[in-house]
Amino acid sequence: MATKTTAGTIPATKTPRKKKRRVLGARVVSDTPIEERFDLTKIRSRIKELRHVKASELKANPKNWRKHPKQQVDALKAVLGQVGFVQAAIGRELPDGSIELLDGHARTGVAEQENDSLVPVLVLDLTDAEADFVLATFDPIGTLAQGDGEILSNLVKNIQMPEGLDLKIMFSGREDVPTLDEVLRSPQHQFSGIDLSAYDRKDFFLRPQFVPTTTKYGIPELRSDMLAELPEKIIVYSGNAGYSKPDDGTSFIWAEFDTSGLWALPPNRTIVSFYTEDEPLENLWDGLGAFASKMLYRKFPIAVVPNYSCYPLAPEATRIWSHFRQRYVGRLFQEVGIKVIPNIEFGLGSRSDFEFYLEGIPKNPPAIAFQAQNVGYGSEYEKDEAAFGLNLAVKTLKPEKILVQGVANAERVIDKSWKNRAMIIPTRMDVRRDNYSIPEAKRRKEINKSINMPASSNKGVK
Repeated sequence: MATKTTAGTIPATKTPRKKKRRVLGARVVSDTPIEERFDLTKIRSRIKELRHVKASELKANPKNWRKHPKQQVDALKAVLGQVGFVQAAIGRELPDGSIELLDGHARTGVAEQENDSLVPVLVLDLTDAEADFVLATFDPIGTLAQGDGEILSNLVKNIQMPEGLDLKIMFSGREDVPTLDEVLRSPQHQFSGIDLSAYDRKDFFLRPQFVPTTTKYGIPELRSDMLAELPEKIIVYSGNAGYSKPDDGTSFIWAEFDTSGLWALPPNRTIVSFYTEDEPLENLWDGLGAFASKMLYRKFPIAVVPNYSCYPLAPEATRIWSHFRQRYVGRLFQEVGIKVIPNIEFGLGSRSDFEFYLEGIPKNPPAIAFQAQNVGYGSEYEKDEAAFGLNLAVKTLKPEKILVQGVANAERVIDKSWKNRAMIIPTRMDVRRDNYSIPEAKRRKEINKSINMPASSNKGVK
């Protein structure tokens, strides 16, 4: 609005607004290009010098949040034994002249254990806050890199692996593995005999006659003889944040199929789940043959039937298609020798799903699974609908056990009539949020308190 003064009328001017930051999930993203927020033309070197220090004289950082399992340490020993140090540890000099590590704890531990060898260390000039920032971000930034599986496969073929150790575990399943057809035709594999030779072709998914079915909408039927029993002890693996409970060597390990480190988990006791975002599930659909071959190659015995989303406002045809794909993928896993746990999925607030959401699931299964993580995001009505739909599934199917994933909302959907048959496990986000007091997460919380994180970055270490 214009303002009148004794000097005349002054046109109204708009007060410049600060650019808003877009919030995406747990991330805060600035609209300003990173080049405008940081001067990258004058990147400082914070390296003071390179020293060679006895391993026993290097101080472990009390805030170090990374844990090093035996599998990783063994692989590291093989590399150090065959090649030696090719990368320096990183540390900073404390007031007393000692060096505190920021990166390289595992290498230093191996060197000290074997012969207290000299360790190359890059000594940095950092403040306390900068040191915490580096400790929190140095490794996670590396995990953001993507790989070219074909180039890596060719590289691995030319590497002479140390005897007695399969270093392919480091490549997260990206190494060259047999095709699904090759695995199925191997003498070691026994399956039902259905011809899957064309399985890797995308147009194969357009042929629903792959599995004969009697359901109303042609939804494939799961085999009752290839349904998995629910193990008595299950721990959840969440990637970088570790496990919900320490791995005792006997518990089954629940891991989402897109979690980093999946392919390095122990064979014969890993349950592969698909409770994740839609985009990874679409990628699974396009590359299902390759994924199934990796599961067989790794000898993963159990998979949870994927839960392709059923949005209540979506056309009914798309929700039927989601159930078709759920059961189709589950049936294919069964045909190649992987037992499955049926997943219960339906559009919250859309009771028309109840006509077909249990189609193809055998009665009296050993177990069913339900993902309750997203129930808490809805209205009270949707929460009631989630409980109604799950209870209806339990009454109709009569499963021996019911697994509910999602600690916060589990009690909301579990009925007292079958509570004694229910098993509640955390989601990988529950684990990362320290619901189970994981030491790594506690250390990260301590680090976050002392870090002045840039506005463009994640709020703290997730």
